[in-house]
Amino acid sequence: GVGVEFLPLGVVPDQSGLIVHEAGYLAQNDWWNFPNTLSPFWRLYFNARRGHKIVFPQATIELSPEHILLIPDHQRFHSLGEAPVPHCWITFNVARRLDAAQVVPTLLPPRGIELEVLGQLTAQFTGVGTGNRQAILHTSLALLHLLLIRPEIQWQELVLPEGLLRAYRRIETDYAA
Repeated sequence: GVGVEFLPLGVVPDQSGLIVHEAGYLAQNDWWNFPNTLSPFWRLYFNARRGHKIVFPQATIELSPEHILLIPDHQRFHSLGEAPVPHCWITFNVARRLDAAQVVPTLLPPRGIELEVLGQLTAQFTGVGTGNRQAILHTSLALLHLLLIRPEIQWQELVLPEGLLRAYRRIETDYAA
């Protein structure tokens, strides 16, 4: 990609349950045509102006400042756009699975704090794929944490016996690569 790359596919999430693979921002993304995208990653898209859209088999969604779009992994879509618009994205993985009742893709009207963090994130890019890597990573994680705890997103309940949960935490903490 043309963003700042972080962890590759196959990395085990830490206790936060999130892995950021790439974050990017283009102040004038004037060509965004990618047919038949099928990604192993989740996608977050936010455009500060209209001009790009995502086409799914069941719907066409215009990217705009009115919503943040979350696309779970393994969803087929087309990206279309030729207008020069500010475009922000994050590709990531989540350790949890969505509830079967969750509407996909998910459109979230941005709250004030999320817009503030988006502004901080986009300001940290100094060019195409350049900027303060640590600040971009941590700001991306902060934004994802704010979004993924929203009540509009329904997650499957993970119920494990206490002994298995302790063993899982021990392995994750003591033996993670």
